Parts: sequence; C-alpha cells; structure tokens
Amino acid sequence: MNYDVSLIITTYNEEKYLPILLGSINNQKTDLKMEIIIIDDSSTDETLNIIKQYEKFIRGIIRLLHNDKNQMFNI
Repeated sequence: MNYDVSLIITTYNEEKYLPILLGSINNQKTDLKMEIIIIDDSSTDETLNIIKQYEKFIRGIIRLLHNDKNQMFNI
C-alpha cells in the first residue's frame, strides 16, 4: 500500500507521553493515508501495551518494531 505520510517514532519508556503523541496524531484533520512506524528500544514500562491499545483505533496503520535488547536509540 502507498502512503502519503510515514511517521517514524523511536520510544524507550514513553508511557507518560506516548498517549499524548498518538492521540494528537490521530486527531489531525487530514485525508492523507498515513503509516506510523514505532521502533521501541526495549522499554520496561507500559509503552508496548499502550502501542497495542492504539493499534486498534488509530486512523492509519501502526507498524511496531521492538528491540529485545536496548540499543540506546533515545540518548
């Protein structure tokens, strides 16, 4: 599928801010086809559960890539 917009988000223990970010993205007034690529750097909090909850109702598609070992992307 072709998308008009691809958003790439890196996360590490972002349970506090991720719902705000994903909610804001979902509330955008646009007809653009979008995909959200989330690269999780082995979070130890509820980040993965939050992503899975948003996958069900966010406009567009979420692709999750999860590192089993922290690669220190979010320094």
